[in-house]
Amino acid sequence: MTGDQDMPAGQYVGARVVRSEDPRLLRGLARYLDDVELPRMLHAAFVRSPLAHARVLQINVEEARRLPGVVGVFTLSDLVGIGPIHAVGPRPEVKSMARAVLADDKVRFVGEAVAVVVASSRYIAEDACELVDVEYDELPVIANTRASLAQGAAVLHESLGDNRIAHIERSGGDVEQAFADAAHVVGISFHHGRVGALPLETRGVIGDWDAGTATMRVWNSTQMPHLLRALTAAPLGLAETKLEITTPAVGGAFGLKASVYPEDVVIPAVSRLVGRPVKWVEDRYENLAASSHAKEIDIDMEVAVAADGTFLGMRARTLSDPGAYSIPPFQAHHESLGAVNCMTGVYDIRAASYVSETALTNKAPLGVYRGVGWTAGQTAREVLIDDVARAIGRDPVELRLQNCIPDDPYDTVIGPCYDGGSYRRSLEMATEMADYHGIRDRQAEQRKQGKYVGVGVSPYVEPTGFGARVGTELGYPGKYYDTASISIQADGSIYVMSGLHSQGQSHETTFAQLAADGIGARIEDIRIIQGDTKSTPYSGGTYASRSAIIGAATIGRAAGEMKRRLVALAADMLEASVDDVEISHGKAFVRGAPKLGKTIAEIAAYVYWGGGAASVDLEEGALSVVSSAAPPGSYSNGCVVAVVEVDIETGKIQVEKVISVEDCGTILNPMVVEGQVAGAIAQGIGDALLEEHSYSEDGVLMSASLLDYLYPSTMEVPNIVVGHIETPAPEGPGGVKGLGESGTIATPAAILNAVADALSPFGVQVHSTPLGPSKILDLIDSAREAMASSPQT
Repeated sequence: MTGDQDMPAGQYVGARVVRSEDPRLLRGLARYLDDVELPRMLHAAFVRSPLAHARVLQINVEEARRLPGVVGVFTLSDLVGIGPIHAVGPRPEVKSMARAVLADDKVRFVGEAVAVVVASSRYIAEDACELVDVEYDELPVIANTRASLAQGAAVLHESLGDNRIAHIERSGGDVEQAFADAAHVVGISFHHGRVGALPLETRGVIGDWDAGTATMRVWNSTQMPHLLRALTAAPLGLAETKLEITTPAVGGAFGLKASVYPEDVVIPAVSRLVGRPVKWVEDRYENLAASSHAKEIDIDMEVAVAADGTFLGMRARTLSDPGAYSIPPFQAHHESLGAVNCMTGVYDIRAASYVSETALTNKAPLGVYRGVGWTAGQTAREVLIDDVARAIGRDPVELRLQNCIPDDPYDTVIGPCYDGGSYRRSLEMATEMADYHGIRDRQAEQRKQGKYVGVGVSPYVEPTGFGARVGTELGYPGKYYDTASISIQADGSIYVMSGLHSQGQSHETTFAQLAADGIGARIEDIRIIQGDTKSTPYSGGTYASRSAIIGAATIGRAAGEMKRRLVALAADMLEASVDDVEISHGKAFVRGAPKLGKTIAEIAAYVYWGGGAASVDLEEGALSVVSSAAPPGSYSNGCVVAVVEVDIETGKIQVEKVISVEDCGTILNPMVVEGQVAGAIAQGIGDALLEEHSYSEDGVLMSASLLDYLYPSTMEVPNIVVGHIETPAPEGPGGVKGLGESGTIATPAAILNAVADALSPFGVQVHSTPLGPSKILDLIDSAREAMASSPQT
């Protein structure tokens, strides 16, 4: 721990404090965006393209405009001076792109917005959309990345020259020599399917133009109110001082709401044109077809292995499918680069190289979703290591332990510098909790009975606290700056204001724990204020497992300063030395005499109403503190173990058990940590077994409803057992690390390895997601055919 970022020991941090958010959430009393009703409010609906790639020849809106209740129908030509949205490449290997807020001369994916209707109700707006007549001239469809890079392929954006939007290479150590020295070289071609975040609450935007003050107030279900303001002010032609963004309760996000979409600009723009508030809430079709997808990527990876099983080197090539556009602020290459920037994982590999490529297609754009890039890269690597173990006749856990890095800080050869963890201990603890060796002992007998049970492991490292150092190490150069403020009111109530915003991460609880311990206050006296750019200090937003670290840094520092001021004031009131005054549970007292003291409320009254009574210097604003920080970020780690049973007659996979051991440094609230881990694991199960956005060869989305896009329910998610290890971050605030994405990152590999283990008698290898029953049966049939035709059989 370092300096003023230390968090003093207290009664709240580390305790199982019950979530203060839950009563209103469970009773239906939270106010979400769709609950916001404004006087004279209108409603919007979008006309969306049914074609994946076509020129827009003509848009006839006259019939729609004549429908009673329609206030306006707008195309791009009506939005003069609005947009485009710029996605600026953060490095020279990544092309920048500008996206019109409504389709310009072309549509590039099914669901792209062509026009917007504003009417007195959403029903009328939807009816009017059916009356808008769009004339298209169809163009060749680019259905996958291989076709995108083929000679003579249609170009989606002529201004870019071709469809390759990013090409990044990196190498460390002598990779060629490592492979030349290898006794074994084992490779994998892995495909991670296309998935979606699917939050319960879809996206939504309300724009309300105030002509009197020339100010735009926007309600948006975003993860990043301040960053959204910064990125939409220019497309709207406004200074940031004229744009206010309010984010009410958010019903899940998982990264989907950490991007800037055309609707974020269009709805405020049309509010200004019609002079009335306008609301748009995404329906489920729009959410599935036109928000953002995630993770579709091909990964070729191979590892060089010595005769004794030591990993000598690794190399990888990734090619991701980002769809038709780059979505700011994270750009189109985030999946491809994320898949390789932690490619060596927890293994001591001193020679590694990668090539990361991204090529545009006629699909919905890829955005960020829990475990960006790392999920696919982790899954490919851990499946490859199980393949290595089978190829050289080693137990997969023993092979991993042999090659595991030490628990000390460790610099990888391709960028990330881990700050220390429990890499070996977490793997050992997770396998012990799962009864790994007992499962192995029982497998042979179970297979004789026709029961195919398998176990898979997936140790991981997760970059967290996305900030200056970690961002740069992961290939995203730039600085990230966050602020928090604390003020004490005249009655002793404490306001903690943060630009971070919760979508289920329990900010109101954990931030109050931090502030209460840092100040010495009672947690019930603290109120967390978030989600309004007008009243809260700047923050980059909540994503990339950064809230715990950023919150601990900014709130912890502000709380420490506030405590210092309260101690000085209390010492003045008690006529005591500052060194002799303590604060605990909302009361300042002279050490050794806890019954004689002053409450924070009494100290506040002394400042607000005491006039010149206080002899200490109050010029700084004694009871108001602002603190900023750009903490270095960190790397959490852990291990997920999955046990599955596969029915070889039906292809059904039953996940019987999931064990997760996580090390997120200093734990703020174990109950919150366990909830985050369980939710992420559930999404990892969906990623591995159920979820897939599929397209036809002509670019039509085949998973455009929840009848076609499957996600896990309580029937697919077993009881999850979570174990804790605490290795405090040496440089981070109070030793805190993040953890929000770990379950999604690590679980798919554990499940895929468990399935391959269960089906190992058939020689099945599992090299893609998702694993539906039909795919399992195909894998079994193919493996049986291969075994039957092998010369050794």
